[in-house]
Amino acid sequence: MLIISNEDIESVLTLDVAFKALERAYLDQAGGRAVNRPRSDLYLPGVHDGSIYAFKSMEGGLVESKVVALRLNSDVIRWEDREKRVIKQKVPAAPGKKWVGLIQLFSAETGEPLAIFPDGVIQRLRVAVTSALAAREMARKDASVLAVFGSGWQAGAHIPAFCAVRDIKKVNVFSPTKDNREKFAQKMEQLVGIPVVPVPSSATAAKDADILVAATNAITPVISAAWLRSGVHATCVKDCEFDDETLRRADRIVIHSRNFAPENSSGATNPRRLVMHRHSGSILLN
Repeated sequence: MLIISNEDIESVLTLDVAFKALERAYLDQAGGRAVNRPRSDLYLPGVHDGSIYAFKSMEGGLVESKVVALRLNSDVIRWEDREKRVIKQKVPAAPGKKWVGLIQLFSAETGEPLAIFPDGVIQRLRVAVTSALAAREMARKDASVLAVFGSGWQAGAHIPAFCAVRDIKKVNVFSPTKDNREKFAQKMEQLVGIPVVPVPSSATAAKDADILVAATNAITPVISAAWLRSGVHATCVKDCEFDDETLRRADRIVIHSRNFAPENSSGATNPRRLVMHRHSGSILLN
């Protein structure tokens, strides 16, 4: 069995590799050549002030590759009120101030474990490239201005991923902390080689944007329908980053798995689920 580090993964996992792997995986899933289980979450009272313990797991398997993966996360979580928003914070509570997320690979031929590695680098790129694949298929071909809400781990992966699928000329960046967004913008500009502009408000970020990307740790809306223009493509890491009116106004709402379709949800009385039910004719499934 291989024991692989984040550094090992970072040295070989390029955007191009990630795009090809995810595109194939989605096609396999749509064609019945892959299976997965929706994520499950378990919660316990936390031992740290104001925290809870959260354990999540999910699995998936590819028929042709004969590989099954198990991903799990063991997290200590806090919620904070910041800049009129509720923020979800994962506490690096493990020894060495680390987070705990692991992926195990198994052979579907022999049952043996093939590899174990941290989920940090690979899941970061998986999320960003999934968002970018959707934009590649649905955003306007002439989209050239990207607005990114967030200046953290996920936001940093989304900018190069979106630049890979559209000829992006400028990126507007907003996050509530001025110092964070300015440092982030400077770093991203050096990485992608186009203007990355830190802006003072969410509305300013969205004003001239063709694509809106929410990649934050907020669990309250960061994108408002008031900023949407006809033809704008909007994506989020978590659906709570959109306000309800954004969902109501959307011509299409696209989710990445049938397992998360509203008809499979027991939460039909949830207002956000009702919004999605009203759009049921416009929800696209793979």
